[in-house]
Amino acid sequence: MLSLVRDHRSHPTALPKHLPAGDFCFAGEGPKGPALIGVERKRIKDMLSSLRTGRLSGEQIPKLLNHYDYIFLVLEGTFRTNWYSGILEDKYGKDYSPVLVGKSTFLGLELESALTSILAVTPIRYIRTRTERETVEWLISLNHAFSSPWDKQLSKVTAIHQPEQYATVGKASTVRRVTHALSGLGWERSGVLEQNYSSVWDVMSTDPNCTCIRPAKDYEKLPGFGKVMSKRVWDQLHGQHESGME
Repeated sequence: MLSLVRDHRSHPTALPKHLPAGDFCFAGEGPKGPALIGVERKRIKDMLSSLRTGRLSGEQIPKLLNHYDYIFLVLEGTFRTNWYSGILEDKYGKDYSPVLVGKSTFLGLELESALTSILAVTPIRYIRTRTERETVEWLISLNHAFSSPWDKQLSKVTAIHQPEQYATVGKASTVRRVTHALSGLGWERSGVLEQNYSSVWDVMSTDPNCTCIRPAKDYEKLPGFGKVMSKRVWDQLHGQHESGME
């Protein structure tokens, strides 16, 4: 898509480069200074294949979180879910046909559930485009939005809500990676644990020199942790999983 980017009417500067994660990246202005923005672009078949193989969740998303301050997932195509069968379809000419990866079809519910999970437990933003040109148009506008000082370009939005910075350019700490894997905790609460405890052992024990187990009520003192969430974290850290836990 490099030629399309260069042919855009605004004539942006674009260079080919091997990236540690994602398909596009650029530097911009965030609320705390310079920020690195990463974009992962996927066509529908590539997205479905990545979901089925586990490559998206096991490899691509962790790399994106480790390298960029802001992450966008662009899903490109004219696909839809058939109203009657629930099967995912893509447009071929004037008609729609089931999307096939190999010989397998996919339900639209599988894709939507995966996207919902990504949006719920990570700071990744999801964008839908139909064509390559529409993707490039969006990329140029995104670059423009982050090119001006944060308080001038995005002040109307941040005056309402300024979200916590979930991802950092460096590698996430062991505490954050381990606690983020707990069911229902999410990226934001794992960051709260990271800020309050220096190690995984510190999360679990009240004393580094003994086996004094930290009570669940200790977590209730932290932002975003109620009684139910605190007990869920404690149970999972100590291998006590409730059968009804989602």
